[in-house]
Amino acid sequence: MGLDVTIRDRDPGRVIELAGEAELATVGPLRDALAAAQEAEGPVVVDLREVTLLDSSGLAALLNAQRRLTRAGRKLSLIVTPGPVARILAVTKLDTTFALADTPTEALDLP
Repeated sequence: MGLDVTIRDRDPGRVIELAGEAELATVGPLRDALAAAQEAEGPVVVDLREVTLLDSSGLAALLNAQRRLTRAGRKLSLIVTPGPVARILAVTKLDTTFALADTPTEALDLP
């Protein structure tokens, strides 16, 4: 299975919706979408509700994007529901590193 990436500009910010597996062989489009989001304005939200696998390559892409956006004074939030992605974030303790939300609207409204 691959990774489908959909980019939606919202006011304010950008939402990157993912579906499928975010792993070494498929993480390229996610990296590209995150890099493009750096050029946009406002917060960036990554919707992981339809992701079935998130490996260290996917986590690294998200962490690098968060670091770059934070340096630019911007915010990265993740939309996560109970399941495999929530478990990997909890096991790696990254659930306390990222701002987590249940919906795009909630994520864009996070402080």
